[in-house]
Amino acid sequence: MLGNLVSQLSFPGFPFIQLPYLIDGTHKITQSNAILRYIARKHNLCGETEEEKIRVDILENQLMDNRMEMVRLCFDPNFEKLKPKYLEGLPEKLKLYSQFLGKRPWFTGDKITFVDFLAYDVLDMKRIVEPGCLDSFPNLKDFISRFEVMFPSSFLFDDPCSIPSFVILSQS
Repeated sequence: MLGNLVSQLSFPGFPFIQLPYLIDGTHKITQSNAILRYIARKHNLCGETEEEKIRVDILENQLMDNRMEMVRLCFDPNFEKLKPKYLEGLPEKLKLYSQFLGKRPWFTGDKITFVDFLAYDVLDMKRIVEPGCLDSFPNLKDFISRFEVMFPSSFLFDDPCSIPSFVILSQS
C-alpha cells in the first residue's frame, strides 16, 4: 500500500524518493544522515582540526555499527532470548566509548559536534534497554548530563510528533 502511494508521489529534484527530506534554498536532501551532516557542515559542527575530524569520522561509524546491532536486537522476534547475551557484552562496548571520550567534555574535544548528538542517542537507547548500564562509567554519565542540560527533555519531547522512534519502539 505505502509503496503504491510513494510511487505515485512526485519529488522533483530529489535523487531518491525518501522521507525525511530537507529543502534549504536550492539544496534538496534526502536520507537522515545526509541531512544531519549537511546541517552540521553548515553550522561548523564537524570538527575544526584534522584530528577532530578524524575522531568525528571514527565515532560516527562506530555509533552506526552499534545502532544497527541494537536495531537488529530490538526487532528480533527472539529479543528476550537474545537480550542477556547482548547485555553481557555491553560493558565492554561502553568501556570503549568511555576510553574514547576520556576527560573531554565532548567526544571530539571542547566543542560539541554532530556525533555528540548521535552518541547521546545511542547511549540513551542503551539506557532504555539496561537503565544502570552507565553507572560504571562516570565520564559517560557526565556526558549525558551535559547534553541534557543543553537540550532538556522538554526541548526535545514537548511535541509528541518529535519523539524519536526508538522511544516509541521500546515501549511495550
